[in-house]
Amino acid sequence: MTKDQLIQIAVVVVPTLIAVGGFLAVQESTASDVMALEEAVSVHSSLPSHPVGASQMESMREEQRLMQSDLVTVRENVAAICAATGARCK
Repeated sequence: MTKDQLIQIAVVVVPTLIAVGGFLAVQESTASDVMALEEAVSVHSSLPSHPVGASQMESMREEQRLMQSDLVTVRENVAAICAATGARCK
């Protein structure tokens, strides 16, 4: 082989090896990122709910229970007023 042929082969082979090495490095990095994300998602999925969210939901449920009992009281009072006055209440 001549010196020119060796240079031509080197010009083709060296960038190809660098490109393949870069591609493999990106693939490996991406695979490790995917594994880390899958682990984070599995940990997050195993939690029942966010602690603040759970306490806020319980607070909202308690407020709804109070509002329902107040509404029942208001309906009873309106019915009593209507019955006592003889008014047509709808």
